[in-house]
Amino acid sequence: APPPGGEGSLEPGERLLWQGRPDPNARWQPPPPRDLRGGVAVSAFAIIWMVVVGMNGSPAWLFGLLFLGLGVYKLAGQHHLRARRLRGTTYSLTDRRAIIATETSGQRQMTSYPIDATTPVASDGAEPTTITFATRYGPAGPEHIGFERVPGGAEVFALFRAVQRGQA
Repeated sequence: APPPGGEGSLEPGERLLWQGRPDPNARWQPPPPRDLRGGVAVSAFAIIWMVVVGMNGSPAWLFGLLFLGLGVYKLAGQHHLRARRLRGTTYSLTDRRAIIATETSGQRQMTSYPIDATTPVASDGAEPTTITFATRYGPAGPEHIGFERVPGGAEVFALFRAVQRGQA
């Protein structure tokens, strides 16, 4: 099967080695400590605001709903969005690169990452496995990029290592 995007996704002479999707049974993972602290703090502030201002009979208590929504998003919403994104994701590994194709709300996006001997490929060793091979730096700090929650990840990780050695 060709990678997402059709036959034109492969470069001349490039071979598809593996293609798969993340495990659809995404387990809930607690938010990172930064998000947990922030979500609890913002939610607590919002609840206190709404109670205190609401007791005075002012309709300004509704303003607290914005902050409560932000706090709840920090605590659980990100997980929901991540699980939704993973449901529309396909991974492909060729003898030259890793390809991540996502489709959300009818929008298709395909990103490829070259894999060579210098690529920092790592596996979390769990099953399903997450294999990382790139890092993106943003305002929230580093974000590891890779194939998330891959069933049979040990075999896929071995293919990554073969590509790195030029033996794929």
